[in-house]
Amino acid sequence: MREQLGTLLHLEVKYSTRDYLLDLTSQDEQCDSTTLQNRNCEESGDRTISKDEIAPSVEKSFESAIAATIAEEESNNGASESAKITVITEQHAVAWREKICEWSYQVADHFDLTRDLVYIALNYVDRVCAASDTVELVRDKIRFQLLAMASLCLAIKLHGGMDTHVPGAEASIIETILELGRGHFTADQLRAMELEALQRLQWLLNPPTPQAFISYFIELFPVAEQAEIQEIALYVIELSVHDYYLISTKPSVLALAALSNAARMLGHSDAWLNDIREDLLRFDGYEEAENIEACQDRLDRLYANTGTKLEDFVDISSRHNIGGHHHLDAICREHSPTSVITIENNNSTASP
Repeated sequence: MREQLGTLLHLEVKYSTRDYLLDLTSQDEQCDSTTLQNRNCEESGDRTISKDEIAPSVEKSFESAIAATIAEEESNNGASESAKITVITEQHAVAWREKICEWSYQVADHFDLTRDLVYIALNYVDRVCAASDTVELVRDKIRFQLLAMASLCLAIKLHGGMDTHVPGAEASIIETILELGRGHFTADQLRAMELEALQRLQWLLNPPTPQAFISYFIELFPVAEQAEIQEIALYVIELSVHDYYLISTKPSVLALAALSNAARMLGHSDAWLNDIREDLLRFDGYEEAENIEACQDRLDRLYANTGTKLEDFVDISSRHNIGGHHHLDAICREHSPTSVITIENNNSTASP
């Protein structure tokens, strides 16, 4: 296990990405603050899919996610080229990425695929954006949507447990993704974007996931506690994939932060975390203490903003050690800087 963990730690450096939306802040044009506020309210109202929810109509969800974009493009057909260029701010790009992530989770649920695929697909999207002219790519929402579809298609083909060597298997996957896109793209367009993404990714297609790290770190807990801690931690990890703020965070950091929060929710101390950090520092030169702490706080906020309760995971009536050290349900729900979850003052989820 020690050797495998070291391999994952080495790989996560190769698959890291950068905060590519910083490119947008260098634009000379800026949105009027009132316009920005109104548009942000319209675009950031998506809610995070709960851990047990399967979308009743993935096709409808996909269509609603891109409907505004299609309408905008069509309405600009008669306009001048300069009028077609829309100023895209960080808030717009973050909201758009959230829609992509939510739709991807719905696709995974609809076809009973592992949700790890969504982390991998979004890793592809973020790394392609980081290796591209981000301003132009994000400005063209149709192209950005096609990139998301191609990334999910690649993730399914490579990590979905399907034998793509079976005649017709790959074509079936592509056809299915296109159907979920309601025919807005062709197979040739999807394949062309896949090839472009592969080139941008330099064919590095096996990123280590936070879920993989959790599978190793969970062994540090008592067997009786492992299932509950792991379930909570994996749920928090799924929330984190929506959050652009965390794209440059290493998967090992996400895993340790999520496990720490889950363990503290169940009344455990952080002694195990201190021990594992010392072990990783000694054997792997792993110096991420500050990043883990910052990630813990961010994941606290994401969890609290969902309105999820601890009793959704465990029977707290039979437990006596919960709540003394740290109880995430008690955190004040609030909007984080680029929060993926919008909660009204009454703690209800905002409408899309």
